[in-house]
Amino acid sequence: MSNLYYCPNCNAIVSGEEGATAAKCGSCGYEFPIYNPSTSDSMEAPDYSNQYRPQSQNYFEQPGGGNNSNQQTVENFNLITAYISMFKKYFQFSGRSRRSEYWFSLLANGIVMTILYIIMGISMGPMISSIMMFGAPPAGGMVFTTIMGILISLYSLAVLIPGIAMCIRRLHDIGKSGWFYLFCLIPTVGAIILLVFYASDSQPGENQYGPNPKGV
Repeated sequence: MSNLYYCPNCNAIVSGEEGATAAKCGSCGYEFPIYNPSTSDSMEAPDYSNQYRPQSQNYFEQPGGGNNSNQQTVENFNLITAYISMFKKYFQFSGRSRRSEYWFSLLANGIVMTILYIIMGISMGPMISSIMMFGAPPAGGMVFTTIMGILISLYSLAVLIPGIAMCIRRLHDIGKSGWFYLFCLIPTVGAIILLVFYASDSQPGENQYGPNPKGV
């Protein structure tokens, strides 16, 4: 049985036999000590954090202790993280967005809009009853309803740009140009085509718009 180590001279991976006190690098010929408690009572245990680290300690590290800068970080989205991501990428029309990012952000946005409309509807109830019974809205009722209407309008404007950016990145993810978003101008048929696009899985591997956000 052998263990794997990193050569401190050239950073190549070296196989050291179990029970041995030294290993020789096949790349540069450098011979370096191996700590083995069964045969090396007087040898000080080496620091595995910088030199003689077993390969199994971290599969995402390059030999010599450096992290793999090409290792892609895969984002896993839920309702909250996708909603936050939408605003973090406010003006980002480039790149790709996976299905979970798109649909979770769409769901979160729908929930916020529904809550705002429910609050507005609740505030309009007493106002409508007062108008029907007394011919005039209650004091302050019209003001609150107007404020809610303004808040809904402002929120709709706030999510317009990041929402379009998200749609374009989703199209990029399946290998389509962002100009396909203009299908939304075609009544009914355009909406159906875009729905199919948005529900499609990511294009495997890297495409012209960037790496696969799913990491595959």
